[in-house]
This record gives sequence, C-alpha cells and structure tokens, in this order.
Amino acid sequence: MKPVKLGVRKNGSLRLWIEGARLFKAGFNSGDKFAMDEFDHGTIITKDDRGSRTVSGKPRKNGKPRPIIDVHNSAFATLFPSGLVNIEFGSHQLIVRDSNDTSTLQIAA
Repeated sequence: MKPVKLGVRKNGSLRLWIEGARLFKAGFNSGDKFAMDEFDHGTIITKDDRGSRTVSGKPRKNGKPRPIIDVHNSAFATLFPSGLVNIEFGSHQLIVRDSNDTSTLQIAA
C-alpha cells in the first residue's frame, strides 16, 4: 500500500484521516469506540468499547458503510516526521507508522 499523506490543521498540528471499505473490513464501523496508544515509531488504533474516541461517518447513498477515523495530535509531528504514514490493517486494530520506519512491529494474528 502506498503511503498516506497527513493533513495539516490551521493550528499546525497533523491530522490523520482514514475512511472507507478497508477500515470497515478491519472491523471498524460508525459509532464504534476506539483507543490510541503511541509507541516509539507510531501509534496503534484499537477498537475498544471503553475507548475515548468514536468512529464517525454515515452510510453512503448506496447504503454501503463509510466509517471515518479523523484524529489530530500534537505528537504526530514527532512520531511521523516525514508527514507520510503507512497503515497496516488488522482485525479491530491498525498500526500507523512513519513511511520511513523500518521497525518490525506487526498486527497480532
């Protein structure tokens, strides 16, 4: 998968926007709660009923789901210095890391 470019908010913080079928196939749907945990080389997004964040989005006009994860964090500038990220989709979990990162953390099977 090609790297995803992070957006920049008006206040200068970086913004991560993930939406659509791949997110739905990973088990995230509109209204689901999720948690984010930072690690040395990125962040892990995990579906979690006790999470402090919520997946947004509404179904498309054709009825297909369109979940959206839209997060911004001042730490993203340090975690993702290139401004480009690779996203690994797993079951109820995403690993987001800088596109230049070569660490070996993987989604648990």
